[in-house]
Amino acid sequence: MKKLLGLVMVAVVASAMILTSCNIKVDFGGKESSANGKRLVVATDAQFPPFESLGADGIITGFDAEILDASAKAAGIEVDLKHVGWDPMFKEIDQGKADAAIAAISITSERQSKYDFTNPYFVSKQLLLVPVESNAKTLGDLKGFKIGALVNSTGAATVKEEFGENYSRLKEFDDTPTAVKELAAGRLDAVVADSGVVKYYVKTLEKAEVKKEEKISSEKGEHTFVVKIGSTKIKAVEDPFFSPESYGIMVKKGNKEVIKKFNEGLQKIRANGTYDQIYKKYFGEE
Repeated sequence: MKKLLGLVMVAVVASAMILTSCNIKVDFGGKESSANGKRLVVATDAQFPPFESLGADGIITGFDAEILDASAKAAGIEVDLKHVGWDPMFKEIDQGKADAAIAAISITSERQSKYDFTNPYFVSKQLLLVPVESNAKTLGDLKGFKIGALVNSTGAATVKEEFGENYSRLKEFDDTPTAVKELAAGRLDAVVADSGVVKYYVKTLEKAEVKKEEKISSEKGEHTFVVKIGSTKIKAVEDPFFSPESYGIMVKKGNKEVIKKFNEGLQKIRANGTYDQIYKKYFGEE
């Protein structure tokens, strides 16, 4: 489990509903794609740095994009990565317009009932993003407050589980950067976001420093969290009761052929050190 506590800087990511690629051919020739000789079409939501971002040049970059590219090459398959957005990404799989999807997609029991996933390629955890003056230490401390999260995400599901399915103070966003921007502007009291995203921003801070370390005692034992404060007014707090979650490449239920190929590629890049090189590039040392 890669744990992180840190300050989040707001990054507004430009999005455009166009076909794009990360060092791989831009081609929508995957209508009859399979793992046997055809190019696979992979859908994504390129608005979730550092996992995927859509540049002004129309190129998708990021951790997921590089992991996809490397694992595909290792498995001997060709892929086309296209940006469609978060909710449309699932529809692309349902309608057979894409063979797979990658976008920091958490493997949950609900999703596994409809889709198949590769072996996990990243382990994350939800973090609470709050103003630096906030005394919140757990999600439970934020009852009655305005909370933002990515629409239909595990972050949003966590808030609903804590406060009820129809919690009126939850606002779901189409992308995480917009939610963080709203928090920085004071229109939200908190955001629930993945630790990998926060870790990326901490890595890019020039003046991040550990401000304080506190301990929380509970029935589950004693847990420690650290708050890092940099140049903005937002801090990240780790709720010790949030469970780790794993990301996987997603395919339509029963597509064993594609799953087998991606698992083969993922295993190879872990074994040859490529995975570690990509991880270090985006998140630093383990």
